[in-house]
Amino acid sequence: MNEANKVGVTLSITFGVLYVACVIVALALPEFYLFLAKNFIYYGAAMSNTAMTLGFSGILVGLLESLVLGWIIGYLFVSVYNMLSGKKR
Repeated sequence: MNEANKVGVTLSITFGVLYVACVIVALALPEFYLFLAKNFIYYGAAMSNTAMTLGFSGILVGLLESLVLGWIIGYLFVSVYNMLSGKKR
């Protein structure tokens, strides 16, 4: 396994763990999760009528997206770094 792939897999696993942690918080404490979303993600947007629905298929799709995105970001980061630093693959 080359260096770029190792970092991609590592970042993919990290993104997956963080996603699962966020889902657990969202399911266990929905009011707190909406408070965080309103104040830190959407900067005070009106979300009083927002209902949070998390289905099993939506959670799996989100997890898959997180894993793929983590791998792509890690692989590209190392590839670009190696290219700019003059290292060979």
